[in-house]
Amino acid sequence: MIRREEVEGVLKDLPVGKLHGIGPKLEEELKWIGVFTCGQLGKIPPGALTKRFGVIGERLHEMGLGLDESPVVPFDQEEDAKSISHSVTLEQDTSDPRLLRKVLLQLSERVSKRMRKEGFYGRRVSITVRYSDFYTFSKQKTLSGFVNSGNEIFNHSIELFESIHHPKPIRLLGVGVSLLKKEWCQLPLFDNREKKRQFTEGHGSGKRPIR
Repeated sequence: MIRREEVEGVLKDLPVGKLHGIGPKLEEELKWIGVFTCGQLGKIPPGALTKRFGVIGERLHEMGLGLDESPVVPFDQEEDAKSISHSVTLEQDTSDPRLLRKVLLQLSERVSKRMRKEGFYGRRVSITVRYSDFYTFSKQKTLSGFVNSGNEIFNHSIELFESIHHPKPIRLLGVGVSLLKKEWCQLPLFDNREKKRQFTEGHGSGKRPIR
């Protein structure tokens, strides 16, 4: 246990590479701008880090200060983490928005197919992104209702993805749905679920997406 008043002293000379989430490549980039320790990282303004590293800049600043709002949950009190997800490592690192959009659509359809097969609906959609330097993070959105169609999952996934500035080419993408319930859960009103499912699978192209 590290007390609040001890955090600054503990982090002052701690190498940034010791922090969870900072891999060798990101550590090298931080060293390139003169940041070797957590103490140095915490002194750089969040705006400067965001300009250099994109969406992870503010989080890097917080890590340098030892700030983390995640609750500490005892192991035996953790919630059921059951979820359905798929991810893919791209053949080449890319920043091509059309290709990345296509990959998210295919992943959303794969998640949807598994959910329908197992009779699940979910209320939280998440994406996972890994950059060319192997820095990996996830972003999620909790919905007001339950979903399981590929079209709905894709719409929320692309919204999450486009809400982030991506400063580097992307190596891996993932899509997941959690907070799952079986088919008996309350759903948004839709007159013909099967017709909507068929439309989603075709997605306007007349062809099923590649599995």
